[in-house]
Amino acid sequence: MPERPSRAQRRVHRLLDGRPQAGDPLDVACYWLLLLVIVATTAALIVGSVPSVEARWGRALRAFDVVVGTLFLVEYAARVWSAPADPRFADGWRGRLRFVRTPLALLDLATLVALLLPHLPVELRQARLVRLLALVRVAKVGRVEQAAAMMGRILRGRRDDLLVAVGAIVFVLLVGSTLVHFVERKAQPEKFGTIPDALWWGVATVTTVGYGDAYPVTAAGRLLGGLLAVLGIASFALPTAILGAAWLDELQRARAAGEAADPHACPTCGRAREAPPRDPAADATA
Repeated sequence: MPERPSRAQRRVHRLLDGRPQAGDPLDVACYWLLLLVIVATTAALIVGSVPSVEARWGRALRAFDVVVGTLFLVEYAARVWSAPADPRFADGWRGRLRFVRTPLALLDLATLVALLLPHLPVELRQARLVRLLALVRVAKVGRVEQAAAMMGRILRGRRDDLLVAVGAIVFVLLVGSTLVHFVERKAQPEKFGTIPDALWWGVATVTTVGYGDAYPVTAAGRLLGGLLAVLGIASFALPTAILGAAWLDELQRARAAGEAADPHACPTCGRAREAPPRDPAADATA
């Protein structure tokens, strides 16, 4: 039987769902606090890897981890407690159990463990790296669910075109690297002696990274390398154009749907616009 959430559960769920209400100062403050804590946690992990910073501020950084971990623990418990406010998890403890097994709830739990585990009497210091998963929480707190759903629709709708584009990139890479292998293998057997070795150079060339650890020295090899670089740029431009055009089409479709639902909505941001002031003279005439 569905559990009827209390007013407090609905309030807590609304505070933690990542969609701050513009007219609710507490909701906005909670949103920005969680976002700030996530960014600060990641920054502390980065600066803590510097030996001089760790030597001077290590104790403060560890204390900060404990404070943030405690805050995340309270937040996680509040999410589990307020889960019945979501109709998907409204059937008592079974609903809460389903909520705990959702990807975002598992992400919260992994981040929480990574923050608190290094300070417990166990030797799992590598668990600190898991706290980088907290960056994914920015997507949840940052109200990008609609954009992520739109990208998913784009990838599903244009998957055939993208597969063709990726196939073209792989074809250019394989053919170009194989040809350079046959041209350069005698001049540079240590760098182009095998096709896999040539593929490493091909990836660096097609992506225009150019590490410089391997490059053709023969005239034919340099000619093939130049052609591969140019074809690589053209090949990568193809999926970019596909995704860009699909993104614009999806935005126009979403905007048209929003205008149909609310003709007074702003076509740019989607927010409701204030009705224009009425003309007293026109009213008097009418």
